[in-house]
Amino acid sequence: MLIIGILGAFALNNWNEERKARNQLNNTLLEVYENLNADIEILARAIEDADTLIFRLQYLEDHGLEIPMDTLVELITRMHRVTEWSPITIGYDKLTNSQGGNRLPKELNYDISSAYNVFLQTTNQNSAQDLSLYSLNNYRSYLIDLGFPLNQYKYGVRSPKNKEIVITAMEDIRFIGIIRNFQYSIGGQREGYRWSKNRIEDICKKLERYFAEKNIYFSK
Repeated sequence: MLIIGILGAFALNNWNEERKARNQLNNTLLEVYENLNADIEILARAIEDADTLIFRLQYLEDHGLEIPMDTLVELITRMHRVTEWSPITIGYDKLTNSQGGNRLPKELNYDISSAYNVFLQTTNQNSAQDLSLYSLNNYRSYLIDLGFPLNQYKYGVRSPKNKEIVITAMEDIRFIGIIRNFQYSIGGQREGYRWSKNRIEDICKKLERYFAEKNIYFSK
């Protein structure tokens, strides 16, 4: 009788530990899911910003001095930043630290871990972002050397008093080359964002199927 009681207590303890671990895993997965959805929104805005910047640069290259001077100056001086993105890893860090991924279906665990590995590796290398920042600095440095004054935040330029330097810039093949390189850099960064967004959306769908199978409530 004593042995039966001990075995029963042991089984109950194991059941409680299993339930606790399962609940912890579910909560962590929900946090991963929330992080991924937040990343989707951030990437969507980053892609829109990149689209806008590319459109402005292309318009500047295509129309140049055909653009009214005030509009042309505003267009030139509004190119003062590039988009940035780093994945939100709060939930994923908890998942890896607790080794909770080992309790997931192998395919789902692989999809999550491999995607984050790519995101983090790309973020650490920063190749596309660095290229965009390099192109932005070239663009800004050219204008400053030409006589465009820095704005108050010192990350962009303001309208020059002498509008003749605007004409000089638009007639300079070097500046046109800088504009084209800037477009190319932002375009590469945008494609990386699109790929990341599509990958995240795919993982979210798989997590939603997993939640449905396990009767885990989630909110989109």
